[in-house]
Amino acid sequence: MTTVHYETARGSLTAGTKAGFPLTLTALSGLSAPGREYKTLSFLGIDGQTTVSSSVRPRTVTLALERRPDCFLSASEILRILSSTGTLTIAIDERSFVLTTNQVAVPDIRRSGDFLLFTAQYVCDEPYFTEPSPRRTVCFEKQKNIRYVGGVWNLGTRSSPVVWTSTNSKKTIVNDGDAPCEPTIVLVGVGSPSDGASLEARIESEDGTILSQIVLNYAPADGETVVVNCDGRKEEGRYIRSSKNGDILSKKSSDTSLSKFRFPVGKSVFRLLYRSESGVLSAYADYAVRYEGVSLWK
Repeated sequence: MTTVHYETARGSLTAGTKAGFPLTLTALSGLSAPGREYKTLSFLGIDGQTTVSSSVRPRTVTLALERRPDCFLSASEILRILSSTGTLTIAIDERSFVLTTNQVAVPDIRRSGDFLLFTAQYVCDEPYFTEPSPRRTVCFEKQKNIRYVGGVWNLGTRSSPVVWTSTNSKKTIVNDGDAPCEPTIVLVGVGSPSDGASLEARIESEDGTILSQIVLNYAPADGETVVVNCDGRKEEGRYIRSSKNGDILSKKSSDTSLSKFRFPVGKSVFRLLYRSESGVLSAYADYAVRYEGVSLWK
């Protein structure tokens, strides 16, 4: 079954393809890959052309809805909601995908007996679908290694004893979407860092090659939160902010580029290095997987 939920500042509505919904979804288009635009160059005396860049086009989604006679929403309320920009969530069986609409048109309203038929068309500047909530990976945490399992302590051997705790600062990221993901990293200080403490976040290939990195000549104090936002699609743009000291973008190294810090499609390794003689931290990264198109068919 396919359902759509449209949330706007002026209200929301939900429609489905099966019985049980006051609004019936009768048609839905614009879910496949929206196509690409290419920039090309041609040269005198050389056949053909050279493609120098490409970009995914904005997405256009069209909905057709039927209002049943027992619908609790009036025609004017439905029109008011459909005519506003907002967030469109499309649920296909057990998976949900989200789009943000930026342009809207409601070109057709018709009556068929006791039923009203609405057609709405939306243009989405960001063409990629995302999941309703970002994925989260804990990327820096203390682990207890000595445990009491089955009546036995796992203490290791005399030559290779088990240490009480260890730091897990390496995570494998699986980006199963169609475009790179730009993460938001949240760091929380625990204890006081030493003078000159620093942080380094890396994205590496599976063979250990460094693909991109962020070097921050700063470490959060006890209870301080530092947010490193690499996603330029957010309204506030890319930034590094401290809960105590505000904007600390100047604390990054000169060769650090937030716009290049992205999880590539496929598998990669996210590593966080904390250089301090005292204090620790906890950290996680949120990232939204982006899909170029979804299918109504299994």
